[in-house]
Amino acid sequence: MFDDCLDNTYRQNMYFLNSRQKAYCIDGSSPCSCHQIPTDQMTGRCIQHSAQGANFISGIVWVDAHPHIIFEAIHTIKQGDVIKFDA
Repeated sequence: MFDDCLDNTYRQNMYFLNSRQKAYCIDGSSPCSCHQIPTDQMTGRCIQHSAQGANFISGIVWVDAHPHIIFEAIHTIKQGDVIKFDA
């Protein structure tokens, strides 16, 4: 599911949102061009969101020995919903 993003190994601190099989990725230094970015482009822990009922399950995917944190949304995240991450 995340293959188009994961082969971009130059990216660091990449965060993903998966909303009902729609993948979104957030990278503060170089946003992924293959998906729409529905959030502020920052990396870190999710501290605030406006998506109604968007609870997150976190996980880690290892790419070339580097950990990438995945946030999987339990409910739908619509384009325009704001999800803020701390630094």
